[in-house]
Amino acid sequence: MWHLHADKPEDALRERARFLAALASESGTSEFDRFAAQLIYTELIGNVMRHARGPVDIQLRCVDGKALLHVFDRGDGFVLNTTLPQAPLQESGRGLFLVSRFAERVNVHSLEGHGTCVSAVFEIGRHARVT
Repeated sequence: MWHLHADKPEDALRERARFLAALASESGTSEFDRFAAQLIYTELIGNVMRHARGPVDIQLRCVDGKALLHVFDRGDGFVLNTTLPQAPLQESGRGLFLVSRFAERVNVHSLEGHGTCVSAVFEIGRHARVT
C-alpha cells in the first residue's frame, strides 16, 4: 500500500508523478491507462482544494488488477452526484462526473467529526472505457 500525507491539497497535487510511479510499483506493471489514472487523482485532489482545504491523506492499494484510491480530507462531506451538470462546461460537478466515467466505482463516506473519504476503483492493465 502507498500512502501520502500533505498539509495542503496543493502539495498533494504536485505529487501526481509520485502517484503514477506508485501505481506502477504497486500494480507491478507500467501498462495502465496513465490518462485515466491521472485524471482520477487530479479531480479528487482538486475537489479537496475547492471544497475542503486543509490536510489530505491519500492511500493506494492494488489488488487483482484493480487500483483502489482513497482520498481523505477534513471537509464537511457531501452527497455523491455523478450526473453531468446541466451546463457541461460548468465547474461544479464536472470532476466527479468525469471520475465516475473513468472509474469502475466511486464512493463517498463522511467520517463524522473527521472529514470525508472519496474512493475510486479503476482497472489496471488496459485502457479505461468511458461510458
